[in-house]
Order: sequence, then structure tokens, then C-alpha cells
Amino acid sequence: MRNALTAIFGLALAFTFSCSSDNDDGSSTQLSSSSSELSNSPNYSSSSSSSMNSSSSEESSSSDNSSSSVGSSSSSSSVNSSSSEESSSSDNSSSSIGDSSSSSEQSSSSVPDIIDATDITDSRDNQTYKIVVIGTQVWMARNLNYNVNGSKCQGNKTANCDSYGRLYDWEMATTVCPSGWHLPSADEWEQLMDYIESEKDCRCAGKHLKVKSGWDNDGNGPDSYNFSALPGGSADPSGSFEATGYHAIWWSSASDGDRASGRSIEDRYDGLNYNSNSKLHLYSVRCLKD
Repeated sequence: MRNALTAIFGLALAFTFSCSSDNDDGSSTQLSSSSSELSNSPNYSSSSSSSMNSSSSEESSSSDNSSSSVGSSSSSSSVNSSSSEESSSSDNSSSSIGDSSSSSEQSSSSVPDIIDATDITDSRDNQTYKIVVIGTQVWMARNLNYNVNGSKCQGNKTANCDSYGRLYDWEMATTVCPSGWHLPSADEWEQLMDYIESEKDCRCAGKHLKVKSGWDNDGNGPDSYNFSALPGGSADPSGSFEATGYHAIWWSSASDGDRASGRSIEDRYDGLNYNSNSKLHLYSVRCLKD
């Protein structure tokens, strides 16, 4: 009996141990399974990590796109600015060339087209006059010899009209030049003088306008501009002739009351001198191209 009880007790202990062991394994299995389930769960750290990585990737992509956009904008702005500057530079260059071309055209157009000719014919009497360009002015190269009522030849000799031209009072002189030509103003005479004296660097315009022979007292000039100034003299209001051989005097269109002005050259002096006298005096006329 005693042995039977011992056997039964031993079996009971063995069963108890077995059950305890099963529970432990089961717990371990459950823990392991739970861990596995957690690991396999879509909400576990792997998913969180993926989400974080995805978020980080999106932020990185956004940052890259932003930088790319800024860089593109900056590059575009730089290119546009450069293009604009180049275009502006090109426009300015063209404008400068255009200005230069315009300035050249104006300079060349300041001299009348008549410079292509060497003489003109007065259609009123068919007399021919050589012409000369001095600076931007075009002058007849000898005194006018058109016969109007009241005009005179020096000493009343026709041969003197052929040499010196006719003498006119101021009223005649203002209208006697042929069409396309006119009696020079005081300023136009001044312009002639200034041009010569600036070019020759002296107060000697008269000298350079004189012909090479025909002046008294060795008063000839080099005739540097082919103006061919001759000493035709003048006549006073009474009709008395004077100064042939040593004096040349021409009217200008300037007047003041009963007086008018002109320019004169003398044999012993080099200047182109201002002269003012009664409009009734008879002087030479040198016509200027309009």
C-alpha cells in the first residue's frame, strides 16, 4: 500500500512538472509570437521609420526643387539681364553710329550742291561767272557786271566794267544778283573773314583774297582762295570816281537809316575791313550762293 501511494505521488509530481513546463513554453511562445506580431505589424517602428524616411525624402526633394527653382530663376534673371544689357549696348552703338552718320550728312549738306560746277551763266545777259568755294560758302569769283539803270563803269569806260564789274548804289545792290544768289549780309562777310583768318592764323583775310597782279604799291596777294579781288575803286554820290588801282569795296545787305555797310581791301593793308557810308555811294557787288 505504501509503495502504491509513493508511486501515485511520484506520478502526480511528474504531471505537475510537465504542466509547469508547458505553461512556460507557452508563455515564451506567446511572447515570441507577440514580438513577431509586433514586428510584422504595419504600425510598428518599421512603418514609422519608412514614414520618416518618406517624409525626409519629400523634404529633401522639396528642398532640392526649391533650390533648383531659385537657381533657375537666378540664372534666368542673369541671362535676361545680360541679354538686356547687350541689347542696350547694341542699341546705343547703333544710335551712336546713326548720330555719327547724321552728323556727317549735315556737314556735307552745309555746302550747296553748286560746288560740282565751275561756273554759272546769268540768264539775264548770258554773262558767265566762275565760282569758288571758301569754307561752306560759294562765291562768284569776280564782281557782278549786270547792267541796270544807274549803274556805272569805273571812269565811264566799258573796258573797266569788263575788268572790275559795274558799280552800284546800295538800293540797286540789294536786288541785282541773279536768281539763286544774293547780296551777302554783314554776318556772311564776317564768316568769310573768320574762316580765312582762322585757317591762316593771322588777321590777313584781305591779303589772301587779292589777285596776284593789278594792285598798286606792290599790294598784290597770293589769291589763296581764287576770290580774285581787284582794285576796282568806287564813286561818290556826285559821280566822281576814285581809288582805282589801290582800293576794292563791296556792299553788304546791312543798313542803318541812310547808311549801309560793306567790306573793303586796300593795297597797303592785309585786312578785310569794315566800311560804312551813304547808300548813294557806288560800290562793287560780289554775289553769294543762296
